[in-house]
Amino acid sequence: MKYLVYLSRIVVGSVFVVSGLIKANDTLGFSYKLEEYFLPNALGGIWPMFYEYALPIAIIVCVAEVVLGLSLIFGTKYKLTVIAITAFLVFFGFLTYYTAQCDPHEIITYTNIDGKEVTGTPMCVLDCGCFGDALKGSLGRSLTPWESFQKDMVLLFFTIFLFFGFKTQKLNNERRDKQLIGGSLLFTAGFAGYVFGWWMPLAFLAIATILYLLIKWFYVKKGREWILIGMMILVSGLFSWYTLSYLPVKDYRPYAVGNNIPNLMKTPDNIREEIRKMEYDRIMPTYTEKINQELADYLASDTIYQSANSSDSLKSEIEKNAYENIMFKYDGEVSNIADTFALDSMERGNWMPTVTYSMYYLQNKETKQREYYKSTDYLSNRMWENWEFVYVLVNPETGETAEVAKSEFNEEEWTAKGFEKKKFESIVEKYGYEAKVPAEFMFAYDSISEAVLRSETYTFLAVCWDLDLVNAKGLAKLKKLKEFADENGYNFVAATSTMAKVDEVVKNNELNFTFTAGDDKVLKTIVRSNPGVIVLKNGTIYGKWGTRTIPKPKKMKKFLGKIK
Repeated sequence: MKYLVYLSRIVVGSVFVVSGLIKANDTLGFSYKLEEYFLPNALGGIWPMFYEYALPIAIIVCVAEVVLGLSLIFGTKYKLTVIAITAFLVFFGFLTYYTAQCDPHEIITYTNIDGKEVTGTPMCVLDCGCFGDALKGSLGRSLTPWESFQKDMVLLFFTIFLFFGFKTQKLNNERRDKQLIGGSLLFTAGFAGYVFGWWMPLAFLAIATILYLLIKWFYVKKGREWILIGMMILVSGLFSWYTLSYLPVKDYRPYAVGNNIPNLMKTPDNIREEIRKMEYDRIMPTYTEKINQELADYLASDTIYQSANSSDSLKSEIEKNAYENIMFKYDGEVSNIADTFALDSMERGNWMPTVTYSMYYLQNKETKQREYYKSTDYLSNRMWENWEFVYVLVNPETGETAEVAKSEFNEEEWTAKGFEKKKFESIVEKYGYEAKVPAEFMFAYDSISEAVLRSETYTFLAVCWDLDLVNAKGLAKLKKLKEFADENGYNFVAATSTMAKVDEVVKNNELNFTFTAGDDKVLKTIVRSNPGVIVLKNGTIYGKWGTRTIPKPKKMKKFLGKIK
C-alpha cells in the first residue's frame, strides 16, 4: 500500500503540475474557455455571474493546480492537499460529465446577459480546455468532454490510495524526497516532454524542488510547510503573470512563429486534390507514347481518314475526335490511379477527414417499431425500403414534445401549433485531420487577406481585438511601425472585431492607419495581446510580439535583416 500511495502521489501530482502550467502558459486563452462555461445558455445558466471574472478565476485555477501538484509531491499539508485535489477532480468530473450530456440541438429557454428571457439552443462546450491548446498543437485535437471525464475518473481512482496515507504521509524526509521527486521528474519528462513536446514543466519542477530543499534545510521553525506553500504560490503566480504580461512561453496555436498559414488552412479535400493532381501530372506523360501509337493505329485503320477524297479539315476533325476519345480513356485510368495514390497517402499521413454520422429515428413500415439507427447503416443497408423517418417535434414556448412518422406528418398543421423539428444529432465516429486555421481567418476585403496570406513582401499584421480595452502605449508603438512599413514598402494591416469604435480610437490616438474587420475569436487566437503584432511573408509567420515587446523601427529593421 505504501508504494501505491507513492505511485499515486507521483502520477496525480505530476499531472496537476503539467496541467496547471499548460493552462498558465496561456492564462488568457484559458479565461476565454471559462467564458464559454459562464454563458447564460451553458451549464443550465447557473454561472453567468462569474463571466466578468473569468480571467481572475483562470489565474486562481492555474496557480491552484500547480501548487496542489507540488504540495502532493513534496508532502506539504498532506491531508489538506489530498482533500483539495479530490474536490477539484469531483467538480471537474461533474463539469465534464454535464457537458458531455449536452445536446446542441435541444431547444431551451434561458435568461440572457441583458436579463431577457429568450429561446434557443444550449452552448455545448465540446473542447474542455483541460490542457489548453497543447493537445491540439501536439496531438492534433483536444480531449472531448467524455475523454476528459474519463481522465478525471482515472485520476480520482488514484486519489483513493492517497487517503490511505493520511496517517503515514507528511512533509518528505530525505528518502522520500529521492523517491517521490525523482519519480515525478521522470514522469513529468515523459508526460510533458513526450506528449506535449515541452520541457518547461520539467525545468519548473526542478527549480521548485531546489527552492523547496533550500527552505527545508535552512528554515526549521514552526510554520515551515506554510512557507513552502507560499513559495509554490509565488513561483506559480510569477509564471502566470509573465505569460499574461508578455506572450505564452510555448505557442501551441496554429499562428506560432514558423508556421505557414495557407498550408494550415488546407482541408482534407484540398490535400487530397493536391496529391491527386501531382500524381496525375507525374503519371500522364508516361502514357504519351501509348496515346500517340493508339492514335496512329486508329487513323491508319480509318477508311475515311485514309481516303484521298477526304479534305484536310475533315481529317483534322477526325484526328481531333479520335485523340479526345483516347485521352478520355487514359484520363479516367490515370485519374483512378492518382486518386487511389492520394487516398493511400492521406491514410499514411493521417490526413483523412473526421468521420461523422447522425442518429436517425426510424419506424418500421410494417411493425411500427421505432428505433435509432446510424445514418451510415441507413444508407448501406437500404433501410428506406422498410423504414421511414420519425420526426421529433418540440414546442419552444411550452417545451412540449411529440413524435410523428413521416407518412403521418403535416408540416402546416404542426407549424401552426408552434412546433419545430428537432435536428438529428451529429456524432464523431473517428477523429481525423481538420484545417488548423479556420476559414474565418479571412478579413473584410480580399485584397487585405491576399496581402496577409500571399504577399512576397513583409506584412505587419497588428491585432487589436477589442478597441475598448486596447493599450494606448501599444497604439503609439503601432504608429511608428506603420511609418517604418511605409518607408520600406512593406504592408501594414490592422484588424479588430470592434469596428464601431474605430473612428473614435483613430481620432483620439491620432493614428496614421485605420482598421479592417476580423473575426473576434480568430484575432484573440492569433496573438494573446491587445494590441499585438505578427510579421509575415508569403503567409509564413516570422515574428510575434505582445504590447510590451512591440519592436521600435530600428530593432525591427535589425530583426528583418536576420531573416533568410
